[in-house]
Amino acid sequence: MSENERNFRKMWKWIAEETWNKERFVDKYDYFIALNIPKSERPRCQCYACEEGSQRARDNGRDSGMGCSYCPIDWSKFHCTEDGTLYDEWEHAPSYEDAAELAEKISKMEWREEDAR
Repeated sequence: MSENERNFRKMWKWIAEETWNKERFVDKYDYFIALNIPKSERPRCQCYACEEGSQRARDNGRDSGMGCSYCPIDWSKFHCTEDGTLYDEWEHAPSYEDAAELAEKISKMEWREEDAR
């Protein structure tokens, strides 16, 4: 398991647990603040899957901005933020309970080892 995958799973599990514990919405920024991770050490787009995709793009001689093409998570759409993805559902969850459950699901998503879709 890569460091980015470990950190992705750790972050989303933390978000799920903190959302339940605080009985409110908790997001990625809360994670970085709570763990005192400086901005200079945070992953691209505050997401370790995005960071992994960007690294894979660079490793394949592509611009790091092409990271979505190399994202290790299959969001069932090109971008994780598109309507209908688990990430989109999490961002627009109607309750903190739903948000916690979705964050838990995201923490368990398959991490693909392939370089591109």
